[in-house]
Amino acid sequence: MKYFLPALIILLCIFSCNSNTVNNPKTADPAVYEAVFNDTDMNAAMAKAKSTFGQFDAAFKKNKPDSGSAAIKLKFNATNNLENVTTEYIWASGITFENGNYYGIMDLPHFTTEVKEGQKVKINADNVADWMYAENDTLRGGYTIRATRNKMTEQERVHFDYVYLYKIQN
Repeated sequence: MKYFLPALIILLCIFSCNSNTVNNPKTADPAVYEAVFNDTDMNAAMAKAKSTFGQFDAAFKKNKPDSGSAAIKLKFNATNNLENVTTEYIWASGITFENGNYYGIMDLPHFTTEVKEGQKVKINADNVADWMYAENDTLRGGYTIRATRNKMTEQERVHFDYVYLYKIQN
């Protein structure tokens, strides 16, 4: 996805299995967003994405997304630098629909060894954590993006909106 939406990677979410966010010395990548497992806003965003995936499906099959904007965030098992079990959420872009299944090209994982950057994967509906596409330069879906943006300071939000490729409407 390095060719896709550099600013979007901000939303790679890593959920720890304890009540604190996990420090991430493995990477100083500002594109990694970490949250606790009980982050109610992020969990609600993922639940909404899961329950509305039919909207993505319908739009994708009607060729509605702006070129190259479709992406699906997937859940993978991982371990962090402390050897705690975590869940890593990674965007897949280059979405295709083949033989009744969605496929995508994985972005860079930071903790999981289940996939590698650039790997084409079959998308299992049980592992979908978010979806997005742009229509007329406006974000559709992207619920974890919205949840992350809502937690930003006003200054961070202004900068995010400046560098992000799509308009976000509430």
